[in-house]
Amino acid sequence: AGFGNHGNAFGSATVSRRQGDFAYRLSAGYTRESKWSRDLRPGRVDARALAEDQDLGAQNARFNLQTSRRIGKDTEITLGGGAARIYRNMLAIGSLIDYNIDGWQGDAEAALVSKNFNIRTFYTRFDVNAGLARGYRPQQLLEGRPLQNVFDVQAEYTGDFTTGEGVQHEVHAGATYRHKHVDWTYLAPNRENWVGFFGQDTIKVGSWLQFVASGRLDYVPYLKQMVPSPRGSVIVKPNARSAVRVSGSTAFRAPTFAEAYVDLPVQSPSLPGVGSFTVTSRPDLGGDFRLKRERVVSFDLGYQNQQSDVVNFEVTGYYLQVKDLITLAETTPETVSTNRLNGLDPESGLMMAAFAGFTNQCLVYNTFGGEAGARVFPAEGLDFFVNYALNLQRTTRPSGCTDVENRQTSQHKVNAGFQFRTRAGFDGELSAHYASSQLWAERVPPPATEASATLRWITTPLDAYVLVNSRVGYRFLGNQAEVSVTGFNLLNQRHQQHPFGQLVGRRFMGFLTYKF
Repeated sequence: AGFGNHGNAFGSATVSRRQGDFAYRLSAGYTRESKWSRDLRPGRVDARALAEDQDLGAQNARFNLQTSRRIGKDTEITLGGGAARIYRNMLAIGSLIDYNIDGWQGDAEAALVSKNFNIRTFYTRFDVNAGLARGYRPQQLLEGRPLQNVFDVQAEYTGDFTTGEGVQHEVHAGATYRHKHVDWTYLAPNRENWVGFFGQDTIKVGSWLQFVASGRLDYVPYLKQMVPSPRGSVIVKPNARSAVRVSGSTAFRAPTFAEAYVDLPVQSPSLPGVGSFTVTSRPDLGGDFRLKRERVVSFDLGYQNQQSDVVNFEVTGYYLQVKDLITLAETTPETVSTNRLNGLDPESGLMMAAFAGFTNQCLVYNTFGGEAGARVFPAEGLDFFVNYALNLQRTTRPSGCTDVENRQTSQHKVNAGFQFRTRAGFDGELSAHYASSQLWAERVPPPATEASATLRWITTPLDAYVLVNSRVGYRFLGNQAEVSVTGFNLLNQRHQQHPFGQLVGRRFMGFLTYKF
């Protein structure tokens, strides 16, 4: 259990037991987190909020039960599930910058695990009320009810064999199926059926060399195509306590339901009766537009050394190339020839003046960087650590590309600190974190003072900041109980971690833990 300033609270209880072939794990908890800063001051008559408690940032009450039973030497059945009552205030994009969700989330799972064959099924449900956290009086809060049901099943074969002296193989192969159904006020009811295949072979040659070759093949229903994702790595171990790793991989992100199927009328902040349609399918261009998947290719080279009992260190270098990032599209004015509803949307009552939606960026992002870190153990119970990360970004801009570059990742990051543990029961940590400045590009609606329904790009810098955090605890009753205090941002350097985010200040939390 924990309690902090600004109305924060955390409580969690877990009970687990195994008796013969049967075991269970039962847990329940509650968390409340207040906002760092308030959006509307008391007494504002020109604006309204969706939630009564404007100081609440997140809250959940949760319950989970997991059971398992052995039915043979190498076979086990597991069943489980849980539910949570959730509330969360979050940042989104475009007109949904400050957004609230309030409702239920639940899941259930079952699995059969054996020596060579595993099958797992999952079901998750998301059912909340949602809308803009705040807005001016004439402005719609875009209230809706996102409802999502997802069913997954995965079958996997695992096995190992040898192909020569000292050459061992560990193989994983399988298939997955996902049915996803989303019903949301911002979307037409929509269903997707995904199918995927995966495989991996880990080859060990003696104790010093390891190859890993793996890949996936996924059918993406929105794209109507199969998408491959190959990966591979080589690990060389000169000795038992050092290793060199080289790896390369590809990955993709398919458009979300909101990005692919959105159909949302957005009211102009300055003109209550005028708005724009956010429709990715682009009915103004014939309705056949289709987003591409986001793609990334990565390579990295690393070295880890744990030969010394006093100093461990690791060095890694990497390269990433990212293409076709999905972002909000330019707003295009509505004309007589492109008007899909003769200008009037019967559901919202708005006169539609423009079209918006999502599109793929034409910029290609190339990122080079690395990280170096070390841990030092000068005495028993005392550790020092430090690491530094470098991120260098270069973009390729094709002819005619007018997209605005995003630099959301700090070029320099440093973490340093120490941890201590004592036989008397006291332990703790003091750490410092530095992040250099960033430059964010966001597409936002026009200000309320401007008679327009057009989204536009803005670039907003974020200053560098330093965080100093600490934790001190005391263990007693034979290490069964512990009382501790944590401090976040001890120097109270008020800063933002997103251009539209709250000002992050100092926060303390106290915790009491008991094990029996």
